[in-house]
Amino acid sequence: MAATGMMALDYAVAVSIPLEAIFYGFSVYMFGVTCSDLIKRRTPSGQFNYKMLATACFLFMFSTIHIGIDIHRLVDGFVKHRDTVNGPVIYFGDLGSFTWFFRNLIYALQTLLGDGIVIYRCYVVWSTIWVVILPITLWFTTLITGSAVLWFFAHARTSENNSDIFNANLSHWISAFFASTLAANAVATAFLAFRLWTLDRAVSGLRTTKGNISDLARVVVDSGTIYSSFLVIIIGFYALKSNVQTIIMDITMPIISICFYLIITRLSRRQESAIGEAFICEISKSISGQMFKLKMTIAKFQMDMYSSKNKTLESQVGNTKLRCI
Repeated sequence: MAATGMMALDYAVAVSIPLEAIFYGFSVYMFGVTCSDLIKRRTPSGQFNYKMLATACFLFMFSTIHIGIDIHRLVDGFVKHRDTVNGPVIYFGDLGSFTWFFRNLIYALQTLLGDGIVIYRCYVVWSTIWVVILPITLWFTTLITGSAVLWFFAHARTSENNSDIFNANLSHWISAFFASTLAANAVATAFLAFRLWTLDRAVSGLRTTKGNISDLARVVVDSGTIYSSFLVIIIGFYALKSNVQTIIMDITMPIISICFYLIITRLSRRQESAIGEAFICEISKSISGQMFKLKMTIAKFQMDMYSSKNKTLESQVGNTKLRCI
């Protein structure tokens, strides 16, 4: 990767890794909170959500591996190659090195996992595969374009321009990778938030306690917006051929974990009860007319039976009491 743009590559790396470490530290805290929530909030059978716990562990593992590789590269570049002319720039710009390939493999896996979480949650809330067909298609597009980029890195030593991340043979695949993950995340987040919002409206007049669905929708939208904003910035600086994209990309790695820790935590706390309440209330709305007629018929029958004895009958339909003398 040549020192393209206004910022030199070695300077961008020197800035990006400390910033990544700061965000990684916060993601470690969020990982602890997430695991604690998932373990404490068990199902009635005494089990906890193994799927979300495993997902949180994978997010943490990928973030940890990525920051570890970056620290290793930072030491190698500025210590082992410090006496070589343009040593750090040449080292950090080598697209064919194993550490470069491996760190980008981890980034791709983290991206696919993060997008997969949102798509899965969207499917759970909607309870239909048709809604997530487009996000799934975009997810596979991300997989294909990411694989193409990794293939280029794996063969970079035998190709021309193996030190230029902005070369024409590679830039199309990288741009397509970021565009597809941005689209997949944005579409799935929009569908998920819209479903939560519609459910909140459906139960607004029927719930017995303060609703949490609108809060969930806000958390989902906020997390998706944060992640999407970083992707837009990366795409913008990459299009400008600026090494600032290196800084934003490294920061995005722990940001992916933080955003999805927020979603997992809030959904694990409130989604099951809130969504269950929403569906029950929607069903109650659809059959309320028939149930009311049935109860009124039973009440009238009972009143006819006891009216000859001049007794008082109170028949309760929902929260409405019927009094007959």
